[in-house]
Amino acid sequence: MANGFYRNHTSKNDYKHTGVLGEIGVGYYKPLDDDPFILEAYIGGGMGTVSKSEVLTNGSESRTATFDARAAKLFIQPQIGYASRFFDMALSPRFSLVKYTNFSSSNYTQAELANDYLDNGKLTDKPFAFAEPTVTVRVGYKWLKLQAQYGLTINIGGGNIRHPDNFSSLGVVVDIAQWYHE
Repeated sequence: MANGFYRNHTSKNDYKHTGVLGEIGVGYYKPLDDDPFILEAYIGGGMGTVSKSEVLTNGSESRTATFDARAAKLFIQPQIGYASRFFDMALSPRFSLVKYTNFSSSNYTQAELANDYLDNGKLTDKPFAFAEPTVTVRVGYKWLKLQAQYGLTINIGGGNIRHPDNFSSLGVVVDIAQWYHE
């Protein structure tokens, strides 16, 4: 398994937020006795970065404030699914640990850092735990399918941190083993 994420958001009022994450994993795949149901399990990890730059104004004074952070991620992803020739569906209760390893900021006040849960080394202090349940649907034919995925991100440990509440993705899945054997 290989996953990637990239975000580059810029707004009109001098706000910029970027993020990059790459993951790799290995897994186990087994059709259940009640075919066409499938059991899968993956374990993996990844690395990423996040940064923010914004112009903050207080009266007639303005300043550019920035922060940068790096993180490492471990995950386990059990999955149960249904697979047919034209349609697949899977439910995955993924669990992740994210440990921020580096954090630097400039021109933020302590109150502004506390508002984003970034004060007193809280970001790099301990790992954050997340449950990320997802629903995945694939539609296509044989070894080529269009994939849509929707999931939630639920903070289950490590303290408060800003994070998206949900996520979605759209992609293409190529089953190389099935393609090769046809």
